[in-house]
Amino acid sequence: MTTTPGPPSDRAAAVSGGVGVSVVPERSAGAVSHVVPAAGRDLSYRHDRGEIELPVTVHFCDGSTAQTALLLDPGQVELFALQAEQAIGRRAAAKRAELLSGG
Repeated sequence: MTTTPGPPSDRAAAVSGGVGVSVVPERSAGAVSHVVPAAGRDLSYRHDRGEIELPVTVHFCDGSTAQTALLLDPGQVELFALQAEQAIGRRAAAKRAELLSGG
């Protein structure tokens, strides 16, 4: 597995579906398998841009990875927080139901 170094200072910025994604420009486009938060890296608030920046690792179908950042504006952060809270609540309810059913 090869890893493309973290985002260079001259990285390009792309916007997909209203969510900002920093892209490493010199990497040839490949099919993305999944994206996960970068291990050991916390999100940060970018006051100069009014955005939350979450370091992520992009996993490609060929096994390679690239480090980049997910950029969220305040409205996107609030929506994500609400959706995450709802998902956590559903998970907790499912666990309670499983315990009550003896499973």
